[in-house]
Amino acid sequence: MPSHIPSSASQRVEPALPEDRNAPFVHTLAGLGPPGAQDRDRVYDTDAGRALKYEADGDGAVNGKSHLLQAEETAAAERIVVESRSLDGARILRVVDARGYIARSVAIMGLVGVALIHLLDSGSKFAETPYVFWMYVALMVASLGVAGLLLHTESWRTWAMAGGLAGSAIVGYVLSRTTGLPGAGKDVGNWSEPLGLAALFIEGCIVALALYRLFMLRPARLGDNQVR
Repeated sequence: MPSHIPSSASQRVEPALPEDRNAPFVHTLAGLGPPGAQDRDRVYDTDAGRALKYEADGDGAVNGKSHLLQAEETAAAERIVVESRSLDGARILRVVDARGYIARSVAIMGLVGVALIHLLDSGSKFAETPYVFWMYVALMVASLGVAGLLLHTESWRTWAMAGGLAGSAIVGYVLSRTTGLPGAGKDVGNWSEPLGLAALFIEGCIVALALYRLFMLRPARLGDNQVR
């Protein structure tokens, strides 16, 4: 579970942050264990996609308690620390952009919702218009695939995929309600179908969220350094 960077620490070290607040967050480390502990805590700058610093043993701990080296308060407020364990048992602390972390979580839930809605609506499609059924299947698989990518990584391309996928589903929905799809004119004018409206709402939210993250992650802003 993510935990917020504390506002104070047992031992506060003020690193020299770059003037550009959008620059990669490189000043972090590190919950040291009790004195004498030999575990290594690794802190990653996920904006730059690389490990930044390693701390050995617990000699720097104060009163046997873990602590975090604090960065500028305004920058820390936009970062959260995600803790996990490596295969060798070392604690891994990943510093991530809080807004990006939340946006990814919302988008993942939205993409799973899109897949579920089309699964529920696919029952009658195979008999009526088989190609529409297979388009549904492709959309479901793609939605879950992009959700899986967002679960592990954030990049300009990943958000472009999420936004493009949701946008294409919206286009298909509008066509099916206006001109009608080839051999599938049954839904023309049927704008009030509950599942269709639910899908349209979720897909619209995903497109809006993707556009926001694409703006925040544009190469000109971050020098093409995205979370890996």
